[in-house]
Amino acid sequence: MSMSVKRKLLFVFFLAIFLAGSYFAYVQLHPFFLPDTTPAQTTVPPPPPPPVVTPYVPPSAPEPAVQIPEEEEPDEEEPDPGLVLPVGRLVLTRERTEYVNKSLTLVIPALDKVIPVHDGTSEAVLHAMEAGLYEYAQLPGWGTRNVSLAGHRNTSRGGIITDNAPFYYVDLLKEGDYLYLHDYEWVYRYEWESCFIIEQDDWSVIRTTEYSVVTITSCHPIGISNQRIVVRGRLVEILPYQPGFDFIPSRIDNTATSAD
Repeated sequence: MSMSVKRKLLFVFFLAIFLAGSYFAYVQLHPFFLPDTTPAQTTVPPPPPPPVVTPYVPPSAPEPAVQIPEEEEPDEEEPDPGLVLPVGRLVLTRERTEYVNKSLTLVIPALDKVIPVHDGTSEAVLHAMEAGLYEYAQLPGWGTRNVSLAGHRNTSRGGIITDNAPFYYVDLLKEGDYLYLHDYEWVYRYEWESCFIIEQDDWSVIRTTEYSVVTITSCHPIGISNQRIVVRGRLVEILPYQPGFDFIPSRIDNTATSAD
């Protein structure tokens, strides 16, 4: 066989091997060159944990000195149906601690007296010739309330006793006479019940009572103050307040009340 024929056969042989190897490589690598049609896997992050919510706790109010039952809802006709407190006790109520100075006025028509009611019974209050609300008093309303007040019986000028103090003539009140307490919403009408003398260190008269009363305390005898005079009235009616309200002096001399 000539040399040229051998070269041709070798060329064909190596070409066949090359083509076979190329085909094999194409078959093996072909998937890697195709576009990826597999749907992408989306990783969804887990939801965040719910926020930690600290419940709101309102600041606690100071407890009263004596634990008392809560007031009931008021009737439509009256400001409240009654605050029931333990009888015969010195009770400090929340409404008393929140009392606004001179928001109540004491009216005694039989004595021609209109007296602002201060918060407390300090010397400054009493020297102002007005009434002071005891620390353990209650505010007016139905129930076992005792609206206890203090005030001077007399003043002195140049060594002479004068009668321009609020309670100089308080001993003249009698059966049927009215005493009033009022704010700008309600008028609390009390009827005179009693007048008596106690020792100056007797505080039983400002304790809670079996029914709603107003209690006035002042010095006795006039100008000496060795004892105390006490005038007490029982709550008989609660009326809406209006400017020009007719504060009648007594149930005996008047048969009706009106508000202008």
